[in-house]
Amino acid sequence: MKNYIVIYVILVVIVNYCQGGFTDSQKQGIVDAHNEARKQAGVTHGPKPVSPLNLVKWDNKIESFVQDFVSKCKFSVPVGSNYGFALYRVNNDKFEPGPVVQSAFESAAPLFDWNTLNCKPGTCCFMYPSIIWNASTSVGCATSWCENFNFFVCGYNPQGGLIGVPPYTKAQIDSDWRINITTRTPSPTGSPRPTRTPTDSPTPATPTPTSKPMTSSPTIQPPVTPVPNQPTQAGDIDWRQKGYVTPIRNQGQCGSCWSFTTAAALESNYLIKNGNSLLSTLDLAEQHFVDCASNGCNGGNGNSALSALKSSGVMYEADYPYKAVTQSCPSVGSKSTFKWAGSLTVKNTKNDFITALQSGPFYASLYVDDGFQRYKTGVYQCSSSNTPNHAVTVIGYNSAEDSFLIKNSWGTWWGESGFMRIKPGTCNLFDQNGLRPTF
Repeated sequence: MKNYIVIYVILVVIVNYCQGGFTDSQKQGIVDAHNEARKQAGVTHGPKPVSPLNLVKWDNKIESFVQDFVSKCKFSVPVGSNYGFALYRVNNDKFEPGPVVQSAFESAAPLFDWNTLNCKPGTCCFMYPSIIWNASTSVGCATSWCENFNFFVCGYNPQGGLIGVPPYTKAQIDSDWRINITTRTPSPTGSPRPTRTPTDSPTPATPTPTSKPMTSSPTIQPPVTPVPNQPTQAGDIDWRQKGYVTPIRNQGQCGSCWSFTTAAALESNYLIKNGNSLLSTLDLAEQHFVDCASNGCNGGNGNSALSALKSSGVMYEADYPYKAVTQSCPSVGSKSTFKWAGSLTVKNTKNDFITALQSGPFYASLYVDDGFQRYKTGVYQCSSSNTPNHAVTVIGYNSAEDSFLIKNSWGTWWGESGFMRIKPGTCNLFDQNGLRPTF
């Protein structure tokens, strides 16, 4: 679900204020510093946003997690949570947190390059995108005196700060931007698309997940072409070469990888079963999953996505465009929707992954480290592994280099035009079962 980096900042501050656990006033000062920075987007820093940035509020749960971490005085990145972090080393025993955040932001803002979506060479600016990351709406901070400095950390939910991804959407997307979450392939118009039965009421956002195989099939009768011949050499397959992988999408500043992966798996498996005449136009509405399943931009999974819209079906992108924010679950009304029969569990082993690929791409979870985020080309192996925090679509396997081919949802600028080759098992790829939709 996430595709984010953790912020690591050393900040030397000369101030003289009170020390101790943050008071309500100090907490409000931290929140105010974040929100003032967000209100000034397009005024004193950065391009004008397409709409006012979301404001943050204090989160006691994040504060508690951070306080437990900083009390150990281990000056490193926290693990074991789904939060993003900004780490500060304040060389004073007494300080006021709000001004520290404000000072750090003002120093970092001019160092962020909006063309490369990264810090300018030789500079450290990562607190800038973290503080104004539009998808992050909650903050919690804590500090601890560690021998000769205050270890001051702020946590964010949802996480933010991905290199190469804009902290927020600009009012006008320039042609040289590498990411544009508003540019999408239109949904089918000229070619026939499945006919569905709409529903007038929203689908519950948190239904019971199910991965039980279903035998029923949707009431659709599009033109059918033969399924491609199955690979015969060591399970080698690349569904792109077969013409059954839809274009790379971009989830933007929303923790919706689970939604994009679910949609990608649905699109590919539908095309495999019914023919690829809609390859360039079939585009399901990831926003519909975001608004009706799991926790929206705060994360989710394929099971809950498929279960939430099993009855109504998912709308098409043209009818319900992607916004990269969590909204209310909509009523489908008279809109056409796309349906599926059920899903099959893909067991979390190398052989089961390869076997499942012979039938079609599927949903999988893995752990994203810093190297994964900066991946450009080659067969990737994580330098470390932790609990899976991201969802991808597995679309191929190459026995010669022993690598799986995955489709990501970070736009075509990332990796090998949006794809990655990855070693089996690395990045905790086999930590959880996969999921393949059925028709």
